[in-house]
Amino acid sequence: MNKVNTSADHVALIIKKLLDWYMQVFHAYVKGNEVIKPPYILLDWLQNSSTSSSDQQNFYDDMIVQVEEVIKLANEFIDTPKINTEQSYAVLERLNKAITSICDQMVQANLDNDGDQEDLIIRSGLNAQAQLVKDFEIEIERRARHGSSFVLGLVTLKATDDQDVKGRSTQDFFATAAGIKKCMRVFDDAYVLSDNEFAVMLKETDSDGGIRFYKRLDQILDNTTSKLLFCASEPVPGDKIDHLIKHMRLEVQRLQGDDPSSVIHKEVSALELFMQENKDA
Repeated sequence: MNKVNTSADHVALIIKKLLDWYMQVFHAYVKGNEVIKPPYILLDWLQNSSTSSSDQQNFYDDMIVQVEEVIKLANEFIDTPKINTEQSYAVLERLNKAITSICDQMVQANLDNDGDQEDLIIRSGLNAQAQLVKDFEIEIERRARHGSSFVLGLVTLKATDDQDVKGRSTQDFFATAAGIKKCMRVFDDAYVLSDNEFAVMLKETDSDGGIRFYKRLDQILDNTTSKLLFCASEPVPGDKIDHLIKHMRLEVQRLQGDDPSSVIHKEVSALELFMQENKDA
């Protein structure tokens, strides 16, 4: 199977074609046509989709069932005698609700689609993780040569409700991306690590400056449904980006169960790291 095209433009096209098909159903009823073709563009989009997520695959499978029900209702509506307006209206109302439901679900699924990392990065206006690696090396070299301190910050979104409404997580992602851009100075940079994690490179500042950045961001994002967690690190020559992020993620995980929502990263020994990673083993 091919990868389904979940871009906003393509989903909008499919919805338009579905609504055009809906109008054809109504015209077929008025003119007395007996046969109308199914909405093939929607069926093809659903049937040719493939995903590694079982939840998304269940969504596609369920949508196919709903479309088949819509086709059944459309034919029932066309076959309804025109003299029986009450029956016709009842079927039309069911058909209208079914099509509206499909359109709403497609829009919401597009808002909540987080499977395309590249699309998320482009729409966020932030940098990719590969750029973070390059920029980190530049700042570490500048620190070694000139003593210019900088902060590597890890911004993590944690859902506050397991039953959160579908789509809100993605809305929070873009709200956070916009908030980060507002809080950065012109020479700072930010990066997308995943659909719920960002990194920020705050130059010419220290860990306290990183916490001030977090507090500004937290105020801006006060109305989001996700909890904002932050870890600030002040790298020194010899630090490795993957090593730092690994340690910072461990510290963020500990924050999730505590009242504080920000922490300043402190370097730990290899033994301490091993004990942290295996404490529940």
